[in-house]
Amino acid sequence: MRWGAPNLVLLLLLIPALALFLRARWKARLAALDLFGNPVLVAKLTDSIDRSKQIGKLTLIVVGLLFLVLALLRPQFGVKTRPVHRLGQDIVIALDLSKSMLAEDFIPNRLSKAKQEIKSLMRLLEGDRVGLVVFAGEAQVLCPLTLDYGAAALFLDEVDTGWLPTPGTDLAHAIEVGSRCFVAEEQKHKNLILITDGEGHEGDPVKVAEEVAKQGVTIYAIGIGRPEGVPIPDVDAQGRKTYKKDDSGNIVTTKLDIDTLQQVAAKTGGRWHQATGGQLELNEIYEEIREQEDKELESSVTTIYEDRFQIPLLIGLVLFLIEPCLSDRRKRREFEAAEG
Repeated sequence: MRWGAPNLVLLLLLIPALALFLRARWKARLAALDLFGNPVLVAKLTDSIDRSKQIGKLTLIVVGLLFLVLALLRPQFGVKTRPVHRLGQDIVIALDLSKSMLAEDFIPNRLSKAKQEIKSLMRLLEGDRVGLVVFAGEAQVLCPLTLDYGAAALFLDEVDTGWLPTPGTDLAHAIEVGSRCFVAEEQKHKNLILITDGEGHEGDPVKVAEEVAKQGVTIYAIGIGRPEGVPIPDVDAQGRKTYKKDDSGNIVTTKLDIDTLQQVAAKTGGRWHQATGGQLELNEIYEEIREQEDKELESSVTTIYEDRFQIPLLIGLVLFLIEPCLSDRRKRREFEAAEG
């Protein structure tokens, strides 16, 4: 046997407390009778009362409360097993951490907005596994596929543009690392979401997209930024903000590379979205993913203990119902014998 609510065990202290209270009240009543007047008269007036029956009625109250507390503790015995199947999709989100993600065409900047939107997506997930990859001039797995969305969100909070040592934007490596997060033997249920300004100069992301498409990976690309370009903030150690400049003193701008992202998504049968109006279109992408056939992500057998609180609850209620029905008077024969 086990208890379903062991945290309520302190309620058992009510039992001795009630017993002490009733005992004190009993003694107070006897003391009051002694002070009432003539002992012979008091004895005659109370001669029909059976003290043992009164004690029995008080005992029923204490025992009844005991069974009600036991019912609150939820005794459980007898078990049954039930298979549990969890269905969903595998979703890996690859987030760009290059310096260009500090551009302020999104408030407060591209990276902060992207992190906010990813957390919002996690709140929508319905049993799907999520993984996180971060990339700049290199790519790393931040969080492998997991059902623990809270842990994934904590990992996401820790990253910034200085997280990776290699500068730049290597989309090709991000796609490679992201695709390795999935189960290699499967040919579907692999959804890779790229969140980037797409302005990369390393590798050939389109060719890599063709290769991972053969493995069943579908890429959804979100372009965050403006095609016309915006300056990149540069904050020094004293907190002073300037904007990055090239060797000629000209302000460096970051432009959204729409063409590359469109090709990467198209090669895998996915779609590309441009972040607009302060949103990253992640909800729309998730709706597209949910239209796919789910796979079994987890299968287990759950042991369920049967609640038996009804038994002590019934006993307690019956005792409380019986107590007022019992008389504390002596039977007529006993009373007449006592008088005789």
